[in-house]
Amino acid sequence: MKRRWAFLPLFLVLGFLGTALMFVDRTGPTAFDRSVLDSVARLRSQAVTDMALVLTEFGRTPIALLFSLVAWRRSREMAIHMATATLGGEIILEIIKLVIARPRPVDILPLVHAYGYSFPSGHSLVAAATYTTAAILICRTVQKTAARIVTGVGAALLIVLVATSRVYLGVHYASDAIGGILLGTAWAAILAQRWYYVRR
Repeated sequence: MKRRWAFLPLFLVLGFLGTALMFVDRTGPTAFDRSVLDSVARLRSQAVTDMALVLTEFGRTPIALLFSLVAWRRSREMAIHMATATLGGEIILEIIKLVIARPRPVDILPLVHAYGYSFPSGHSLVAAATYTTAAILICRTVQKTAARIVTGVGAALLIVLVATSRVYLGVHYASDAIGGILLGTAWAAILAQRWYYVRR
């Protein structure tokens, strides 16, 4: 990762902290989070629910770790990098959740079982950490700009879909998903810089 991106993790972490300060209040959700959940409740259908149930699986830690096994066939270093992104993100998640202790939504019927606190969204954080890292590693191995763009857009789309699925399923507020994406991406950026500078 080039030095001009050195401050990216800091900006992402500041964005996460700003999200926490703006939206997380233990006395209740903000108008923004309530309005998103109200919209979600009106848009629910069986077809969309089935799709959300599939998409949300890509944010589960065991599923995300499968990408490390795939990377192992190409490079042990890449596999360790991927696993560190996923597992490290999970550890960070549990610490932050305990500190903030935001209750999960209660004004919408959850379509899946979820335990623990709400902020940030764990699936969103793990997806952002894992698939951002995967995109970075892939982009380092390809030379064509078009291929890099497709990789980056594909990873970003998958992350957003996973995060959206958690809100749709009624187990997170929109701000939980945003916070998870910001913190997971920050973790991926920190790791990318660490691997880049160590190898130089």
